[in-house]
Amino acid sequence: MDSGLRHCGSPPAPEGVFPALSAGEDSGVTPADEGPWDAGASAVLVPEGTWVLWTETATCVSTMGVVVEGLSESLSLVRLQDLGGGLVRRTLRNCLIRQTPVLGIVTEIPDAMAEAIPEREYLGVLEGGWPGAAYLTQESVELWGLMLADPWGEPLPDSADDPRVWDMDRDGKPVVTLPVGPGLCEVHVIQRGFSAWSGRVEGPDRITGRGRAQGEERFLGATSGFCLAPSETRYLDD
Repeated sequence: MDSGLRHCGSPPAPEGVFPALSAGEDSGVTPADEGPWDAGASAVLVPEGTWVLWTETATCVSTMGVVVEGLSESLSLVRLQDLGGGLVRRTLRNCLIRQTPVLGIVTEIPDAMAEAIPEREYLGVLEGGWPGAAYLTQESVELWGLMLADPWGEPLPDSADDPRVWDMDRDGKPVVTLPVGPGLCEVHVIQRGFSAWSGRVEGPDRITGRGRAQGEERFLGATSGFCLAPSETRYLDD
């Protein structure tokens, strides 16, 4: 890791979502402890149907000798299916992704590109539907412009001619095309990201919490040399 990235600092260690327990001890969190939530089944969260997921991910970007903090925001639709026993199936589809400027320049994520990211399915665990109940997800992997036999550990391609890359956004250009600007240039990138989320129930239709994200990105071409300047991004919630 580039030592310059330390300018952005280290994120605090995530807090556990389950209370510490001794052997045989109960968590002490039950629907009956939560006052207004005792109104009946309609007042508890039911993990079914389509939900909106909004996330903010802090990053530390090092480019051209300058280190700055950035922010990536995303909006997704998540279908939840209650599998029983606290197990929940999640099917996530991206809708839009936005990034803050780095050195006054924004790398755009076109909506068509965000929507082209394949759906991914993974599992979550829900302690219960009452307020304060813990929720956490399995780690998932998201690929941009890649078709890998081993999405989790296979080395990323070094060339746009590699048969494992593909024009995911279907714009006729190599791999994934991201405009930089406005109107400055375009970059052709591949990316692999890992994420997992944990939080607590706040209401019958709301869960909030934190996550951790890690990833790697590779530039395989650009329409100008400026956009190929070496850079490194570190997720601050990893």
